[in-house]
Amino acid sequence: MENNNKICVMGMGYVGLTLSVTLAEVGYNVLGVDINENTIKKLSEGHPHFFEKNLAVRLKHQVFNKKLSFVTKAPNEYYDVIIISVGTPLKEGSKVPNLSFMDQVIHDVTDIIKPGTLVCMRSTVPVGITKTKVLPAIETKTDLRVGKDFFLAFTPERTIEGKALQELRENSQIVGGITKACTEKAANFFLHLTPTVVSVSSTEIAEFSKIIDNCYRDLKFSFSNEMALVSEHIGLDIHEVLNAANIHYPRNNIPVPSPGVGGACLSKDPHIFIDFAKKAGYHPKLISEARRINESYPGIIVDRIENKYHGLGCNLNKSTVLIAGFAFKGKPETADLRDSTTLLLLKEIQSRSTCTVKGYDPIVNDSELGAMGIEPVVLPAGFQDVDILIIANNHESYSDWNIYELISKMNKPCIIYDGWRMLNKENFETFEKVLYLSPGL
Repeated sequence: MENNNKICVMGMGYVGLTLSVTLAEVGYNVLGVDINENTIKKLSEGHPHFFEKNLAVRLKHQVFNKKLSFVTKAPNEYYDVIIISVGTPLKEGSKVPNLSFMDQVIHDVTDIIKPGTLVCMRSTVPVGITKTKVLPAIETKTDLRVGKDFFLAFTPERTIEGKALQELRENSQIVGGITKACTEKAANFFLHLTPTVVSVSSTEIAEFSKIIDNCYRDLKFSFSNEMALVSEHIGLDIHEVLNAANIHYPRNNIPVPSPGVGGACLSKDPHIFIDFAKKAGYHPKLISEARRINESYPGIIVDRIENKYHGLGCNLNKSTVLIAGFAFKGKPETADLRDSTTLLLLKEIQSRSTCTVKGYDPIVNDSELGAMGIEPVVLPAGFQDVDILIIANNHESYSDWNIYELISKMNKPCIIYDGWRMLNKENFETFEKVLYLSPGL
């Protein structure tokens, strides 16, 4: 690879920015593009607009070394590779994908693409979009021909937040081109980034391979969550059940239950899958039911807490609730609130009671909690006069809590709802008027 190879990455969200930093680190000159002026200003000063482990120092280093720069609109220059990594969220109030951001970026790409350029689609899209939407948009406006004048491939992102920079260099990269030449060109490009490239026969195969990743994970988690509900009804501890089923038995790797399944990808991609499957004439019942189970879980949790608290002779309306963990996950740690199940929990609590809600998160900024109308607290003082504690994500720091000190500050009777079994349930057997609950217990 020559050091003057120039890459343009469209979209500076989690996917685009982490990829841009990593490409700069392996020697490319990278231009990051995003229409948000505040985002571009922060990035140009070397400050990321979201939390990702090790990102801040590595971003600043590449900006300082002038390997990475940022603009709101890409200049009409030659780029060896243009990567499209904008979001494809669901349309507000619906369960179908919104491709408007991608449409705008495709329009911008047609203004700057030159003969010889490789265009890589990285955004998660319905199967067929690269060939039926991106390809004709470029060929119609530019008169360039794919596989001859320019090259087009679908090269999906496959990282998790919290380990993105590491996984970009370790995980396999799926590559599917419109033509064989497109696939080869994209594969050779990504071999500078990862040791393993999986070349497939078409863009559709690559698109489908990406979208079933998160459908499969959502399905696994829904299985565990439904087993937890059954376990609660028959009075067994699902964690003991799963440990017995999994240990030294290689055919099982059943995950633990959780307070639902959130995040911008796992909560969105199954709906994209369901939508394009229906348009193809098939209604995917299994994936639909998995999503229903996981989306309903926050409401089920609040129902259970409310019933148990009433059974203790208490009124939820007069209680103080402390929620720990607002990011959609705690391990690997992130500050991302998008589609967090904690927000669904909060909505359920606030819609059915007038209780006071306090909040704590080791990573999320207090100002973001305050913007939701809840009181951010610090520990251990935040436990003072709390009636109900809900541990809503799995940040490792919760396991280090001095639970004896914290519970001593709470009102009695009280409820501890440990959504991820971060605490040792046996510790609570010594407390009076403390009810310990978790999914499947």
